[in-house]
Amino acid sequence: MFFSRTVSKLSPAFVARTCTRVAQPGVSQILGRPSTFAARATFSTSYRRLAKESPNINQKALDALTQSSVYQKIASNPEAIVALQEFGEALKKSGVDLSSGKPPSFGQMSKLLMNSEFRQASQKLVESMQAAGVDLTGKARP
Repeated sequence: MFFSRTVSKLSPAFVARTCTRVAQPGVSQILGRPSTFAARATFSTSYRRLAKESPNINQKALDALTQSSVYQKIASNPEAIVALQEFGEALKKSGVDLSSGKPPSFGQMSKLLMNSEFRQASQKLVESMQAAGVDLTGKARP
């Protein structure tokens, strides 16, 4: 009776810490039977992270891009979107990472030009862009 009243007053954290201390290796050897206590960690909580946009996105540039005629032409042509995805996959398979912002080196460019899969993907991209009405030969406008 006394034991049950005493145990009910103990905090769960204290009981968990005590159980982990008691259930150390070698307890089963001392008792001659397997220990009934399992080693457990105490409860903890972690900060819940909410989804946020990347802080380095230039919103004005993004808005200008989505309002441009080139973007509208590509977005309205599903073949151009698929060709862009395949071109990106061919770049990844070839080991070129454009997300860093650095252009590929001369060696990487020569390897790309020797890769037949990359050449096919780039040819398909050019054809689909021309079909969408995007001028790839024009000079950049200020």
